[in-house]
Amino acid sequence: MGLRRIRKKLTKHLGLRAISDIVRFVKNANPPLWAEKQSRGILNASIYIILYLDVFRSSYSDIIHDIQPWYTGSTMSLKHNQKVLHAIFAEWGRMYFQFHSITAWERAKTKINVPKGLEDVDLWLDSTDISFTGKSSVSQKSSDWSYKENRPAQRYMCMSDALGYVIRFWGGYSPKVYDGQFLTITQNELNEDLHGATVIADTHFELGPHILPNVCFYMPYAAPHGKSPLNMKCVWVLTSEQEKWNRKVRRLRSRVELPFVKIKQTWGCLVPFFKEDKEQID
Repeated sequence: MGLRRIRKKLTKHLGLRAISDIVRFVKNANPPLWAEKQSRGILNASIYIILYLDVFRSSYSDIIHDIQPWYTGSTMSLKHNQKVLHAIFAEWGRMYFQFHSITAWERAKTKINVPKGLEDVDLWLDSTDISFTGKSSVSQKSSDWSYKENRPAQRYMCMSDALGYVIRFWGGYSPKVYDGQFLTITQNELNEDLHGATVIADTHFELGPHILPNVCFYMPYAAPHGKSPLNMKCVWVLTSEQEKWNRKVRRLRSRVELPFVKIKQTWGCLVPFFKEDKEQID
């Protein structure tokens, strides 16, 4: 497979503008790559090869076999260069998180159908776990272990607008940090930056209204817990009004999945788990 074909497949998947922007950004960074002296054009080739690995989840052996006629670097060089370029890709990606303002978030909201009673919602907040290799060598007691993924992972918190555009992204951090604990850790930042905003979230964020007085939270009512020892029925149940509210909240809150779906559809290397070390996920 030639470089032209790799470039064509990436352009179709990511778009010409994104590809051109990434290549320009990386070249301006002038990263130190292995095999640079032995092979002319190694930087340009490495950018496309590593993006190809990330997008299409190709293995090192397969890609080396396909590009061997024209790529002179070794598998070890490719792995090293991937780690170097991943750090620069991360810098490039951070430039595209735009916080904007309540006015911009409300403008995005006009382009979707919002259930009655939830018209004030501006932002969507939720976390996801991105798993990585090492299931057999990582203990369940480790801070890296995710019970949600049943393997080592890193947790990421995503704040997005009504159209699914990422406003802010935190992580990775331990999957054993609960969403309520995340709010406690970032409460000063969120209380200031989200002043006057309304956030829709699930019940894992029920601590929000208590520690973020400047932010309004819409959440579903928590499902009943506990059983009566006499008749084994729930001690209390949700009212019909509460159930109606929950259906509306969950229908609107489902949009929180849009960024996660888009990220995993774009970067095949994340599914079903990231094959490199966790530091490179970011």
